[in-house]
Amino acid sequence: MKTFLAATLLVVVTLVAARPCVAQRPKRPTTLEGHSDAVKSLTFSPDGKMLASASDDGTIKLWEVISGKLRATAQNEIRQDYFVAFSPDGKLLATTARFETFNLWDVTTGQKKAKFYPDLVTSVAFSNDGALMAVGGRHNPLTLWDMKTGLEKAALKGHDEPVQSVVFNNDGSVLASGSWSGRTKSVQAVTIANRRLVADSIPHYGTIKVWDVPTGKTKATIEVESFPRTLSITPDGRFLALGSKDGTIELWDVATGRLKPPVKSHSFRVLSFAFSPDGALLASGGMDRTSGLMQHLEPTIKLLDVKTGQEPLTLHGHTSSVFCVAFSPDGKLLASGDSDGRINLWQLPVTKKAE
Repeated sequence: MKTFLAATLLVVVTLVAARPCVAQRPKRPTTLEGHSDAVKSLTFSPDGKMLASASDDGTIKLWEVISGKLRATAQNEIRQDYFVAFSPDGKLLATTARFETFNLWDVTTGQKKAKFYPDLVTSVAFSNDGALMAVGGRHNPLTLWDMKTGLEKAALKGHDEPVQSVVFNNDGSVLASGSWSGRTKSVQAVTIANRRLVADSIPHYGTIKVWDVPTGKTKATIEVESFPRTLSITPDGRFLALGSKDGTIELWDVATGRLKPPVKSHSFRVLSFAFSPDGALLASGGMDRTSGLMQHLEPTIKLLDVKTGQEPLTLHGHTSSVFCVAFSPDGKLLASGDSDGRINLWQLPVTKKAE
């Protein structure tokens, strides 16, 4: 009898040890409060110790990630569509507002180090080695700048409308850019209980271009039926993510320009998304319709397994539209910002096989 019980126990233990652990829901997020209007852009410093946020209240804020303390605030008279990005060495912070020039700030001193006037700026991104900066503009839609000389290195021709989003892959060899298209399409914003849940309509079709950075040539051109305000690219540069108004996440193969089978992530609309540093997860901020007789829209964040298309986790913690999400460099934290000015920091669980 003892032998039978011991054998049974051994089998049970073996089965439990071989079964993958289910990811536990993260603890309640740490909330950073200080913005009085929608948070439109978030980015972690390369070492993960600082978080920069850009808001429609006209401020850029710098936060200590561990303590949650506000370290610095920069003010600008423009109060719309801010964008913020750290240089790869973490010493500079690039900021821009819609259709304006952009500034470079010294992170340590908080002083403005340089002001560029390449064009009326709409978006900016650094290559990971810090050598190049891509700038989307209104009149000259896309240019590459040499960060050592501060001079324009190349103008990438192909977009006819202002470039609203730019992003490099990990090694800087691929650049993706998104712009309006000449065709227009009217989409209403959504207002429920006097709360504007979706702050921006999507008035245009879009054009996405993928560039080979060393040659400046176009690798792919993708026409989409949505406004590509935000793009995300896998670290290896193989796939682009684009969110749609119906809640679908579209993954495009950069090499072929073809769309993979779309994933229905949110039941209403996708507003923001970002790949994890290893490319395994895609976080998306969007709106979902609740079930039951009294249906309403609820802001949620979904974590999508890129390989399987499964959603291991849904995060609830915002009361208004989630306009931006960003992973920390080690992939252990996710920052999210909403239209009320709230920033949440989520500590993500790690899913792995039990040892």
